[in-house]
Amino acid sequence: MSGLCRSLMHSVAIASIALLYGQGGARADEKLFIYNFSDYFAEDTVSDFAKRSGVDARVDFFDSLEVLETRLLAGGSGFDVAFPSATVGERLIQSGALKPIDASSLKNHKNLDKDLLKLVAEHDPGNQYLVPYMWLTTGIAYNPKLVEERVGDAPTNSLDMFFKPELATRVSGLRHRHRRCAERGGSNRSELSRARSLFDKTGRS
Repeated sequence: MSGLCRSLMHSVAIASIALLYGQGGARADEKLFIYNFSDYFAEDTVSDFAKRSGVDARVDFFDSLEVLETRLLAGGSGFDVAFPSATVGERLIQSGALKPIDASSLKNHKNLDKDLLKLVAEHDPGNQYLVPYMWLTTGIAYNPKLVEERVGDAPTNSLDMFFKPELATRVSGLRHRHRRCAERGGSNRSELSRARSLFDKTGRS
């Protein structure tokens, strides 16, 4: 398959750590309630943390960022720490759901990658609420033979493959096109409105 697939583009996503209002944080004799994706921790991460810190950490999992955002915006979630994306984190900050982080209390904060902090700062100016936890790239692969059969001389190095109706309707798209659209359109309301119009033009979601 590797001989048939090539990368079309890569986009960067950042998962962040955020503290929630309404919770005071855990002391050694208390419990720490964490909200995260199920595959963001190794099997021994939480148990190792509990052994080293003496804090009884409890983890609940969400299966989509939409679920996380809805639950946290509703208030009274009971969680101390959550792991939103930087984009979702921005909306949580604006809603007043997150608590500022005291970077001076995190002894390894100074070791965080400065470039990642700058990326997070686009959603959290001054890096007051979010701490980068991981970053990743999403690659889009395609089968050159099938694309040539369907589209001919296709601009496979361009996002026009997804957003020009005459091209997009002739190839099978991938899931989460709304994320690619947001990457192209931006994150504020006017730009997201422009992004939605791209969906309407292709007639797909």
